[in-house]
This record gives sequence, C-alpha cells and structure tokens, in this order.
Amino acid sequence: MLYGWYTKNSVLIQVNPSFVPMQFNTALSFVLSAFGLLLIQQKNYLFGKILLIPVGAIGAITIFEYILGLNIGLDELFMTHDIVVETSHPGRMAPNTALCFLLFSITCILSTKKGVYLKSGGILSTIVFGLGLVAFSGYFNGMEIAYGWGRFTSMAVHTSFAFILFGIATTLRFLAIEANQHEKTVMLPYWSIGYAIVLAGTIFLIDIRLSNAVSSSIFYVVLILFGWNMPARKSTLFLAAISSCLLFISFLIDPKPDNTYVAVTNYLSGIFIIWVTAILLYKIKNSLLVKDVLLRELYHRTKNNMQFLSSMLSIQSLYTNYDEVKVIIEETNSRILGMALVQEKLYQSSDLSRIDLKDYITDLVELLKGSLLSDSSHVDIVTKLENTRTNIDVAIPCGLIINELFTNAIKHGFPDNKEGTVKIELMKTGDEICISVTNNGVSIPAEFDFKKTSSYGLNAIIMLSEHQLGGSLTLNTEGDTRFILKFKDTLKANKI
Repeated sequence: MLYGWYTKNSVLIQVNPSFVPMQFNTALSFVLSAFGLLLIQQKNYLFGKILLIPVGAIGAITIFEYILGLNIGLDELFMTHDIVVETSHPGRMAPNTALCFLLFSITCILSTKKGVYLKSGGILSTIVFGLGLVAFSGYFNGMEIAYGWGRFTSMAVHTSFAFILFGIATTLRFLAIEANQHEKTVMLPYWSIGYAIVLAGTIFLIDIRLSNAVSSSIFYVVLILFGWNMPARKSTLFLAAISSCLLFISFLIDPKPDNTYVAVTNYLSGIFIIWVTAILLYKIKNSLLVKDVLLRELYHRTKNNMQFLSSMLSIQSLYTNYDEVKVIIEETNSRILGMALVQEKLYQSSDLSRIDLKDYITDLVELLKGSLLSDSSHVDIVTKLENTRTNIDVAIPCGLIINELFTNAIKHGFPDNKEGTVKIELMKTGDEICISVTNNGVSIPAEFDFKKTSSYGLNAIIMLSEHQLGGSLTLNTEGDTRFILKFKDTLKANKI
C-alpha cells in the first residue's frame, strides 16, 4: 500500500474505485505492526515495543482528533492524499481503524507479560478480530454502517481483512503462551467467548441481508460447533439460545417474504437443526467430562494405593535385621514412589494422557534428594531441563531409569561424604528425547562394560531403555561419569 501511494496506483490503494482507500498512515502502521509482532514472536521484546508504541500513539492521536475536532497535521504528514472516497479528513484513518491499531499495539505488548495481562490481551485480540470481521462483512452485505462510523472516514476493505488476520495471529500467540505456561488442552480459554459473540453478530448481519427463502441455519451450526471447544459445559446450549433469538429477529425483520410457507419452513427447520446439534454436542461433551472425572479418580486411587504399598514396605523393613533386605526394600520403595508421582502428575494435569517431563523429573529429583542426601551433604544437584511433554508409557520408564542412575551416582560416586555434583539434563530435538545423568564423583573404570554386569539396577535400566522405550543407553567415562539415554517420542502414536 505504501508503494501504491508513492506510485499513485489506485488499484493497490482502493481495490475497487468505489471502495474506501487505505490511508498512508494506515499502511505505515500495518508495516510497523507486522514487524513489531514478528520481533516480539522472536522474543526481541525491546525492539518490538519500539515499533508498536508509535502505532498505538498514531491510533490514540487519531481518535482524539475525531473526538475533539482537531487537526494537528498528522493526517498528511508523510503523504498528500488525492483519493478521498468516503473520507471525512484527507489522509486520516477511520476511527475504527485507529481503535484497532491502538488495541493491537496494547495486545502485542501485553503478550510479553504474564498472568492477568494475558487474559486481558486475549480479550483485546478478539475485539481487533471482531472490528475487522464486522467491517469486512459490511462490504459483503452492502451495509455501510458496519465499516463506516457516521460521517467519518470509513475503514477500507483490505484494512478490515488485515485486521482479521492480525486478530487471529495475536490470538494464536496467546493460546500458544497459555499452553506453554499451563497445560495443553483442547479447550479454549474463557476469553474466547469474544470470538463466539463476534461470529454470532457477523452471522446475524449476513442473515438479515438474505431472503427468508434462504436458510441461514448452517452458519449458526458452525457457531455451535465453535462452542464445543469452549470450557463451559453448557456452552453449546447457550449459543443455541442466542442463535435462535437472532434467527427469530432476522425472521421478523422481513415480515413480507415472497413465499411465506418457505420462509416459515426455513425458520422452523433452522431452529430444529440448531437445537439438535447443540443437544447432541452437549450430551457428548457431558459424557466426556464424566469420563474425565472417572479417569482422574482412577489416577488418584492408583497413587494412593502405591503410597499405601510404600508405607507397608517401610513398616516391613523395621522387622528385619538384614541390611541387604533393608536396602532392597528401600530401593523398591523408591521405585514405587517414582511411579506414584507419575499418577499424581496426571491427576493434577488438564491433559490426562500426557505430562510435562520437566516438572516430573524436577519433583522426582527432590523426592530422591530427601531420601538419599542429608542436610549436611556436600553433593550439589544441578538440573538443566527443557519443557517436554510425553505420555505415561514414556514417563514411567524414564522415571525408573533416572531413579536408578541418580541413586547409583549418589551411593557409589560420593562415598564417605565426598563433595561433588550430579547433573541431570533433558533435551528434545525433533521427536528425539535425550536424558543424561552426570556425576564427577568416583570414576568408573574405562574397561567396565555396564551391559554385562550382574547388577539388577543396571540390567533393569538397559531393559527399560531398549525394550520399553526402544532407545539406547550409553556410558561415557572420559572425565566425569555420564549415562546418556536417547529415544524417539513415538510411543504417543502407538499407545494413546
């Protein structure tokens, strides 16, 4: 568009000779907005904000110019405008365009924050999307009021389409941030109700322009399908009620249809289809939520049973005088608690099939530290873990392997209160997960072949690594002692 203004290319500026032109300031703000969002997406927050703040300032100043009836010279500061179709002030962007830029700049800046700022940003992104969609549908329906506010400059058709894309882009960014900060889930956040309202309003605007002889219920069915992914249990019923009211209003607006029988039939069949769809989706959703509760209860009971079994083993160890038996019971107890921790993580997760390995390993290490290290221990524990989500079939063997390697490192690498460090790393490249446990304690002889040992623990982790995970376990004794486990996270496709 900037090129269009410099070359006076009306096709780029207007699309159609009867359409409103995209003002130069509007095109400039889009360029700054796009690069600002891109920089923020690349986590270059400072330069991203430097580009976005002028965008918000231009939008805010333009709004105040409309409100106060001023002209401070911003409109044609960079370019003289000679295309003034539906333009109240040459070069001045429409008030709804200015509002969108102001909200968009705030939205992008809020996306760099946490907590309530994210929810606020999500709401603003729906408003940007909504203003763009309403204006764009106005061109489709021939409703000037949708893209032009009174006697002021109207929003251009390509401007409205750009705001639809910008609104979707920022919404996807907020959804990705919430998924990374919390738990991945198929449910949309509560602020997504804004999208439902916008879609309902847009469908209504389209519907009132259609003849009653044309059924518009299919559009409302799409709206109800959108409600399926909303967190409220009765969201589909709520949207069905709104759709019915809007459909009824559009029916009343056209009181003298060409064919009354067809109009009434379309209206009643539309209501029927809307409610059948809504009720079926509600029942399916309700059934899934019940299964979700039952599955959580199963995880919770499994965890409690494992903890009970652990307590029984601890009591049993008090009745034996054989140190070897006590060691075996303690090791078994540790393994059981590690598996119970997986059940606890799944119970607390919003996604009942997958857990975050980073959180699980962190808690597992803390659990092992409490049982293996005293407060006066001089062994430092270092973790370098990436966010990696996987399913229970991967998490349990990973936990057992880390349990054995960590326990062996503490018991055999640092005898007699020897000082040192144990480092646990978790990395994921593509679909390959790499877990390593390193210690700088007593070295393992270079000629030691851990795959030919009679140790139960080492034999167990070899079996878990190769047979359960389908990966490989290697030992590096050059310098520090380092066990490296590599496997592909493909069990999710075969097991879930």
